[in-house]
Amino acid sequence: MVKIKQDTVLGLVFFGGLILLLYGTAVLSNFSLKPKQVVEVYFPDARGLKVGDQVFVLGTPYGIVSDVRFEPSNIVNRIKVKIQLNKELTLRVDYRIVITAASLLGGKIIQIEPGKSEKIFQLGSALIVGEAPASPLEALGEWFSKGSTKESLTAILEGLAQIVNEVRSGNGTLGKLLKDSALYDNAKAFVEGLNKAIADARAGKGSLGKFIVDPKLYDDAQGFFASAKEAVDKAQKGDGTIAMLLGDSEFKKKVKNTVDNLERTSEDLRKGVGLAGKLISDPDTSKRFDKILGNVDEATAALNKGDGLVAALLHDKQMRDQASVFVSNLKKISTNLAGKESTLGRLINDGALADDIERIVKQISRSIEDVREAAPVQTFFSVFAGVFQ
Repeated sequence: MVKIKQDTVLGLVFFGGLILLLYGTAVLSNFSLKPKQVVEVYFPDARGLKVGDQVFVLGTPYGIVSDVRFEPSNIVNRIKVKIQLNKELTLRVDYRIVITAASLLGGKIIQIEPGKSEKIFQLGSALIVGEAPASPLEALGEWFSKGSTKESLTAILEGLAQIVNEVRSGNGTLGKLLKDSALYDNAKAFVEGLNKAIADARAGKGSLGKFIVDPKLYDDAQGFFASAKEAVDKAQKGDGTIAMLLGDSEFKKKVKNTVDNLERTSEDLRKGVGLAGKLISDPDTSKRFDKILGNVDEATAALNKGDGLVAALLHDKQMRDQASVFVSNLKKISTNLAGKESTLGRLINDGALADDIERIVKQISRSIEDVREAAPVQTFFSVFAGVFQ
């Protein structure tokens, strides 16, 4: 009886362990009696993907790879991968499916980003295409495998070797810095001077030291920043002149008009409008302006040499004295003309004399007119009298 109980317990333990093993296998292998969704995805390269690799949707386990096959009939995406999903998956038109590395130790997985578009991708309407980018190590290997890259690396290494040899020989700036004692002494003196300047600053010597140590300068700087902060706060609150200027629509309009005028001016200058624009854009005007500047330079050189009347006035003291006397005489004449001492001055400024002269001129004009009118009568009587003589 005891033996039968022992066999029964042993059998229950065995079958219990077998059931747990089957359950664990089913859980780990995603075994299910329900039909699962299978999706075919085409990739340009498998990148070492194999059957049984995990499939993730937004980082969550969602299925496994059930088949990886080469399709020679396709031109670009020649790897067909069947993905067995545990749940139904809806793809959007902006979906993204990528083969990536499972870890640094190796292995591959498939990452699916279903997309965020409102438009749903209809399975069967077109091929589902994924991406298979090279991992960093694979990309580095491909880069090193190129012939041009090898040549470039060889040239770089040769250049570095040449630089090291030049430095060892004491050539170049770095070589002289390592080999030349004078440069070392200069660098040492510079560091010592820098240390001395830092020590003086800490001791309060010099402008920098006073600024660091003197509390008055610190208080002044603190007051300045406090005033600046107060001005900014007022501007933000709408107080003060700056805030008024910033909030004044008329001021903003004037600023806008100014900017527009500057823009139009720059456009006119670019198009060659106006004198300044022609000077910038028109080669003929620029040449004429250069010629004018050349003439000015020649005139300035002539003045410096003492040629011409103006140069004589600038350099000859006797000429300057004579010009001064001439100007003084002109001044006296203009003064006399402005007064009533001279005849011309009385003619210009004395109204009564001007009236008398005007009256005399009128009388003379009338006399001449009378004589001209009486001349024919006098001639007639002269002829008539001559007949009777």
